Amino acid sequence: MVRLRKGKGQKWRKGQSCVSNPQTRTHRSNTKRGVITGQKSNTRSNLTMEALARHDEVHESDVELGSDEEKSLKSAGMFSISGLTDCTNPAFESIRRFANTQLASQKEVCAVLAAVTEVIKSQGGSETETEYFAALMTALESAQDQESMTAIAYLLTLIIKRVPESILKTKFSKASQVILSSLAAYAGDGGSSLLKSLLGCLCQLLVIQERAVWSESSTVKIYHGLLSFTIHSKPKVRKSAHEAVHLLLRSPPAGTEFHPAAAVTAKFAIQQIQQHGGSSQAVTTLHIIGLLKEILPCLPVQNVKSVCENLLKLMTLGNVMVTVNSLQTLFKMFEASPSAASLSPELNAQIINALYDYQPSANDIDLSQAWITTMEKAHSNLTRLDSKLCVANLARCFSSLMSYFLSDHKVLAHATAATLKELLHNCLSSALDELMKDLKKPNAGTNTSIHKIIRCLEAGLKYRYQASWGLILQVLNSLFEVAGEAFPNLMSKVLVSLCDLRGTYQFPHIRELDRAVGMAIQKMGPKNVLTAVPLGLGKETDDCNFPRSWLLPILKDNIKDTQLKYFFDEMLPLAADLRAKAVTFTQAGKDLESKVFDTLQLQIWSLLPGFCTRPTDVVQSFKSVARILGVALTERSDLRLIVCQALRILVSKSEKAEEKKELAAYAKNYLPILFNLYSADPKNGDPDKLPVLETVRTYLTITDPKLTSRFFTKAIEKVNSKETISWNSRNCMMDLVIAMVPYVNESNLQTLYNMVVPSLKSQDVTQQKKAYRVLEQMCSSDSQACRAFLSSHLDQLQDKLLNSLASSSSASKAPRLRCLTHIVKHLGAEHKDFITAIIPEVILCTKEVGTKARAAALSLLVANCHALCRCVPGTRAEGLVAYLELVLAGLAGSPHMVSATIISISRLVFEFRGDIPSKVMEQLIESVLVCLKSKTKEVIKSALGFLKVVISVMSREDLAPYARDLASGIVTWNEDNRRRFRYNVKVLFERLIRKFGYQTALKCVPEDHQKLVHNIHKTTQRLKRQKIISRAKNMGADVDDQDTLAPHMESYEALMFGSDDEDDNEAGPKKNAKVQGKGPKTWIREGAEEEPVDFMDANVVQRVVATDPRKGKRKLVNDFETSSDGKLIIPADEEDEDDPKPKRKKSDGIYA
Repeated sequence: MVRLRKGKGQKWRKGQSCVSNPQTRTHRSNTKRGVITGQKSNTRSNLTMEALARHDEVHESDVELGSDEEKSLKSAGMFSISGLTDCTNPAFESIRRFANTQLASQKEVCAVLAAVTEVIKSQGGSETETEYFAALMTALESAQDQESMTAIAYLLTLIIKRVPESILKTKFSKASQVILSSLAAYAGDGGSSLLKSLLGCLCQLLVIQERAVWSESSTVKIYHGLLSFTIHSKPKVRKSAHEAVHLLLRSPPAGTEFHPAAAVTAKFAIQQIQQHGGSSQAVTTLHIIGLLKEILPCLPVQNVKSVCENLLKLMTLGNVMVTVNSLQTLFKMFEASPSAASLSPELNAQIINALYDYQPSANDIDLSQAWITTMEKAHSNLTRLDSKLCVANLARCFSSLMSYFLSDHKVLAHATAATLKELLHNCLSSALDELMKDLKKPNAGTNTSIHKIIRCLEAGLKYRYQASWGLILQVLNSLFEVAGEAFPNLMSKVLVSLCDLRGTYQFPHIRELDRAVGMAIQKMGPKNVLTAVPLGLGKETDDCNFPRSWLLPILKDNIKDTQLKYFFDEMLPLAADLRAKAVTFTQAGKDLESKVFDTLQLQIWSLLPGFCTRPTDVVQSFKSVARILGVALTERSDLRLIVCQALRILVSKSEKAEEKKELAAYAKNYLPILFNLYSADPKNGDPDKLPVLETVRTYLTITDPKLTSRFFTKAIEKVNSKETISWNSRNCMMDLVIAMVPYVNESNLQTLYNMVVPSLKSQDVTQQKKAYRVLEQMCSSDSQACRAFLSSHLDQLQDKLLNSLASSSSASKAPRLRCLTHIVKHLGAEHKDFITAIIPEVILCTKEVGTKARAAALSLLVANCHALCRCVPGTRAEGLVAYLELVLAGLAGSPHMVSATIISISRLVFEFRGDIPSKVMEQLIESVLVCLKSKTKEVIKSALGFLKVVISVMSREDLAPYARDLASGIVTWNEDNRRRFRYNVKVLFERLIRKFGYQTALKCVPEDHQKLVHNIHKTTQRLKRQKIISRAKNMGADVDDQDTLAPHMESYEALMFGSDDEDDNEAGPKKNAKVQGKGPKTWIREGAEEEPVDFMDANVVQRVVATDPRKGKRKLVNDFETSSDGKLIIPADEEDEDDPKPKRKKSDGIYA
């Protein structure tokens, strides 16, 4: 039983909500009375028996048209409306939608159009726009009832836009009089549709009139008729009149900047405002204000001034609605960005100064928000007109807005902060040049605009503003961003206040303050910042308390685009002093103090990469600091990574040619140091060497090729020398040789090639891997020498790689496969034998344990397919089929080969899913389903992965022919193996159900296994509902099912090699969170009785544990209840409403 509407009282039986003879006939009775259609029972319809008879005669005399004739008529624009008219004018094309209407008003439109068309045709007319205009105007003049006039006026709005302007200008006087008479007759009780259509026609007549016509009093009188409807009581009519006036004023006659009617409109608006004001007749005033919101930017400056004066007078009357709407009118005017002829800079400034007298109280939220936004737009527009004049008025605006930070309403504080930031970015930033000139004047003093603005915002840090400190700090952030670079000296006092505030007890807005200080560092530079707020680290004392040490992390994150020399002149001596103190404390046995000072000197050195980020004085200063960096690299192992990072940033961020040239001049100094550091035998405490190698690679990009060749030759000699050299050093030297490969000439490449080729068959795994890395670098580099070498040695490389296949180790598979990938991309039709020869190796490598080797094998598999498609004559599909046939041959091999072959096929299906012919795809699926019946676990696993890929990546239409085979094949293989891979089977059916729907998937499965599919679907739906409910609770709102479970394209690796563990995938969000957070976790064990942990203690490492110390012994929890006799009570599962089979009623529990 479903109730139609709450509280109705009557109930309908199920399935009987649409009976043909209902007892209640309220709506049918209303229809007969004309309540719904709007046509009274005593009103005579135009759809009479005579009209129907004419309709039948027309259709009886119709001659069937051929297809060509019918097309020609359609192209000519002929259309029929309910068989009543054959109007051919395209202006009435929109009437076609009224063909089968049941509304009386739309039927009236069709009837009027039919009558007018008939009249025009009877008089031999050609149905032009002019003929329709004349006929409709005549009909409008003679119409008696409102329904007919509404239809005629609607048709007029359609045709008048297409009537030639010359006709409208000629018939302007008579046509406007007819329309005005109709407007006057129905102004009080006329329908909105009629009045809107008539106003649109009158507007169209007025818009096209020339300037001379507007000088006549009759035209002004007609326009006054239009203006009178701007204060009409009906909203739709009033809106239509407002739009008509706006359209008219923004379309002035040619040769004039403003429309001649602008003055008339302004005078009318002022008269209405003065007449009604803010008294009980304020409704009319609001209507006029609504009109002014649209047209004020279209008025000349003298009219704008008069209107604004009256608006400001209205704001003194105390009517909140009038005041808010007046402010909105000014806001709209400023937002429209009018020209100086409409709003001069002086008038703009006068309005701003006048608005200060109307600043509302901070307790009035709506009025205050309107005032704040209006002031923002007023200053933004004044900046556009005269930035200097705007800045002169800006300080007073900041002072007035600051009072809203004291308001109890957070909305006002947020609005004020947003406005202040906008004023800083729009107004202050565009006038920085003028402000800087004012400061340079001899009599500038401290009372300039920028002084006032900074003092005003600095006052926001006083305690009385503490409730809004978070927002004020955001404004100060913008102030530093805009004015920090131009006025660093003036901003110093604000910066000192910020840093003093940072040191107060439990300051709540540390993040906002740190961001503001960080912006000051970026714009003012570290030199100005540290001059204003010194770090205070150089004091001669044993005290380890440094109140401003918090600046060091902020400096590290924000230093850039500054002078490199400052670090070495100021910061480096400070770091040296701190290190000397650390050594002194170590010798004195004061480990804690030593650790503190050592940490501080390392923090200062960590600023170096920031100073190397686009420095402004590389050319001038690098020569004086290069030696210091070299010494730090050589002698300070604790600074090695920092200096390497600084050099990498310095080289990579340099964009000017002279900067790169200056840095490249010191390659002869730095590269030998880096080579020695990387190739040296590791010692205890040495940092990681990979950053050193990365630094070498970066510096080689700007090194002179001749110098690189010399280094390359020496490195080769050292590798080949018979001197005693450690195994590690030799391998490191090979890494450096590999890094230099893209920057040497072809002769050096030939020497290296001859050296590494014998190593391809070496028994030393590392040496063999380095040899393949050399070949990979040669084949992948884009340098001219490498491309030429590859082109000349292509055949030789193929032979060497084929011959070394048997001796290649597992560790060298990844570089070998990547090398083959680069070679295959350059092969043509003459190398088809090589392409087919490496297929078995590629297939087997897809089963490699190493992730990189497996990824390289899959990439080579696809590249090999593209290469064979280029070799095989014919279409791309034919080449793809030929390649698949070669790959499928692996299904006849060992179980390991079969598994690898299935993986290879799945990768090709994933890549070329839209190009494989349907017959071939059918054969692939059948072959894999046969393999699914294998007893080997790895074959079954690969086959299930293939099916997962096919179901996931193929579209529903392409997969539909194989749905039944897939569904039946998944459940008809070995029972024991299917139980072992039950989770994989579940995932496959979930994807099938998602692709085709539950019912379709159920029909594709044999009847004996349908229960399995049903249970999988039931479980999936339950988990889906739980997930939706959980997310809705967490987010505090309902979550749409489709949005929550939106499908997305998965990568091949996720599909084929994703987790197969049921426990890892079935537990929902909690398990997913564990997987995301997978990795080693450690805890710090706290001291007894909440004793704080001393991180400077040498034994602090003993407090780091791998087990959560908060966890005690695991308690056994029994989720089942126990009956009185000791038996477990296991609750029955909920029955799913989708269960197609009825089940017998179960008891409350099952006894075990």
